[in-house]
Amino acid sequence: MLGKRKNNLKIAGRPSGGTPRKSRRVELLARKGLMPSDPKDDEQATTHFKREFRSRFGPNCPKFLIGSLENAVWCAGGRHLEDEKLLAIYLHHDGSVNGDRFSIQLLCSEMAVDIFSRDYMVFGWDFTDETNRQRFLTSAATILDRSTIYDVSRAHKDRYPMLLIVRCRNSRCRVQKRFEGNTTRGDFIETLTLEADYAQQERKVTRENESQRAIRQSILDLQKAEYEESLRADREKEKQRLEKETELKRISDCGVRIGNLKMENRKQDKDKLKYRKMLPKEPTSSKQSKKLRFRKPTGDGYLMRSFSPANKLQDILNFTASEGFPQSKYRILALCPSREISSMTPTRPLSAFGLAQQETLIIEEK
Repeated sequence: MLGKRKNNLKIAGRPSGGTPRKSRRVELLARKGLMPSDPKDDEQATTHFKREFRSRFGPNCPKFLIGSLENAVWCAGGRHLEDEKLLAIYLHHDGSVNGDRFSIQLLCSEMAVDIFSRDYMVFGWDFTDETNRQRFLTSAATILDRSTIYDVSRAHKDRYPMLLIVRCRNSRCRVQKRFEGNTTRGDFIETLTLEADYAQQERKVTRENESQRAIRQSILDLQKAEYEESLRADREKEKQRLEKETELKRISDCGVRIGNLKMENRKQDKDKLKYRKMLPKEPTSSKQSKKLRFRKPTGDGYLMRSFSPANKLQDILNFTASEGFPQSKYRILALCPSREISSMTPTRPLSAFGLAQQETLIIEEK
């Protein structure tokens, strides 16, 4: 199989006519690389790389990704852990004496292609042209570690091709292994397999850890929900307790007010009865009696009673008190002339106050 692939290589053979064969180094220097110089974008560069690589080394080769290095990292990282694969970054250099051997015997061997298709994403780039080399280094500066970037940028061309095995997870990349041009086939296949197995074991451990973390988080969420439910129930109980206490206090205060009001009403009724007993009899004759009309402070009507001119001012005060308007809280005003008669001498007779035969007096709250 290997001999059959060599027939497809663009390696100069012995020319007809007996012309001496060109040296291997001269042939390598004549090559222009697998990429055009200064391509329009990464997609054009990687498309050209993939096409030229297949043309030179045959169709049985790794499936190179198209696009930028950032896109290759995203594809290898996967959206979920189950989709994650290792990223193999193949760096080619046509000036290296190891280029064809590495590509044919290692990279494109049936075992390697099978491993790549199962466990790896493969990204290729050509370092033959300086512009393309700098373009890759600039892009890789934000993805690969400084040590790798430094070593790759200063490596002699005969150390190429290089294959970087990179683990990508959550936009973070770690270089696991680096192959160089002088790597043997046995070491290459064995290391590719070991790295894939190691990555698979890491993913398994990560899945188990994530599963355990999910279980712990589920327990924490359940405990939190139970705590919040308990807290809500306690708050509801406290709210109900406070509402009950408030209602009981309101009822108690209402009872106290009702009790006080009843006591006040009983006292008022007792006082009214006392003042009624102190009132003189109304005169039967209307010729000399004074018919007095008292306007209530509540505005709901008048009180009417007749008094004898010989009755005292105190009798008027006792009458208004018997109707619920005691002198301690109310005063009595006369209109013509305007004066407060309740403040005058209560033992004086009514005839001394110049009240008319029919007089309207005002009961006013103090």
